[in-house]
Amino acid sequence: KARLVFNITKPPSQGFITHLYDHTKSITSFTWTDLNELLIAFQPPNCSHTERRNYEVEFEVHDLYFRNSAPIMVHISVRTADTNAPRISWNMGLDLLEGQSRPITWEQFQVVDNDDLSA
Repeated sequence: KARLVFNITKPPSQGFITHLYDHTKSITSFTWTDLNELLIAFQPPNCSHTERRNYEVEFEVHDLYFRNSAPIMVHISVRTADTNAPRISWNMGLDLLEGQSRPITWEQFQVVDNDDLSA
């Protein structure tokens, strides 16, 4: 398995496949080890959309003896997300004298983040 090489034969129409060691550059191939260690990712285009976007990528796998597999089609779907910045919903302030310290508690300071409902 460790010697399998995946070649990208048909890249996505937008965005690119990248290695997480340098996610700014597109790649044309990667190893099974990279894939197994979750180091391969899809970098979608840097623009916002209001609906789900679908992409296709085609691969061929080559083994140690340079035999290649049948084409493998991978479908990628990118859904929209609420990406609003966190906001302060409650700020009662904290009065301290020089040299004093006191923990900031939920009763004094609250932040709301629509992207993370547990925050």
